[in-house]
Amino acid sequence: MSIYQGIRSLLTSLPLLIIVYHSLMVDSTDSLSTNESGCGKDEYKHEDWCCIKCDLGTHLVQDCEKGGDTKCDGCKSGEFMDEKNHLTECRRCTNCDSSEGKEITTNCSRTHNTECKCKENSYELNKHCLNCKSCNDETEEIVQECSAMNDTVCRIKAKNNSSTGMVAAVVVGIIVLVGVGLVVYWYKKRCNKMTLFPLTDIDLTSEQLMDMGELIEPKQYHKIGLKLGLTEATLQQIATDYQNNSKEQGYRILLQWMEMHGKRRAFPDLIDTLRGAELKNIAENIIQKIVGNRTEVPEGCVGNPEDCENGGMTCSTTGHR
Repeated sequence: MSIYQGIRSLLTSLPLLIIVYHSLMVDSTDSLSTNESGCGKDEYKHEDWCCIKCDLGTHLVQDCEKGGDTKCDGCKSGEFMDEKNHLTECRRCTNCDSSEGKEITTNCSRTHNTECKCKENSYELNKHCLNCKSCNDETEEIVQECSAMNDTVCRIKAKNNSSTGMVAAVVVGIIVLVGVGLVVYWYKKRCNKMTLFPLTDIDLTSEQLMDMGELIEPKQYHKIGLKLGLTEATLQQIATDYQNNSKEQGYRILLQWMEMHGKRRAFPDLIDTLRGAELKNIAENIIQKIVGNRTEVPEGCVGNPEDCENGGMTCSTTGHR
């Protein structure tokens, strides 16, 4: 009899338990709609009260008084804001640089940024526009057409098997040429190992940083910035802030790096980084500009370095001049 009464009591209290559970779930859901400051999703904390954020296409002019309205103003021409905010300034519109092969697909408005794409017959790779490859009509066929994000893919056309002897001769000729090429490559590689005089540490000035920035092609800014340890966000901000002045972009990248690195050994470390990133020409041009002419002697070679690849030098693996 006692078991029966217990079951009956449980069934009687079940509706009450369901109501309590539902109430807890509603409270939990409501708590998710507020942020850590206790304000709603479209509000922000100001002093001890919440203010309503500014709408898209506007920015903050004055925070609200308690119980009052937030004062906002529309973005100016050339600026946008694509989210509710309490920022004091709108964001600057991106410029689609035609010199880099880009064109506008959607103009900038108060509520969204400019949208760019690569021009016809080009594709985008690592945020740069490159010309589409052309297949050779006589020897190649198109496997995949060039698209906005991918280059053309070509393959060699199938040949008639009746010319077996000729094909064999061509293959042998290619093997011989490859062998000769490898020998020449090995020879040049030995002669191109340069023994450099140690670079003197220089206390770089702003003028010298500007001179160095002019020696770097704008299309190399992004690669060099990453190699120097700058973040993607920093590089994007510099590109946006100085989008109409490529010379200033190069200077700002080098200045930002030097402030992060410090002046001590900044010049030698910069040159080492450029050489390690396969940007030797830029490195040597900077040395010529900042330091002046320097003498470089190929390791293990005797003679004029300029004559090395023409066979005018004698190279060995055991010494250098």
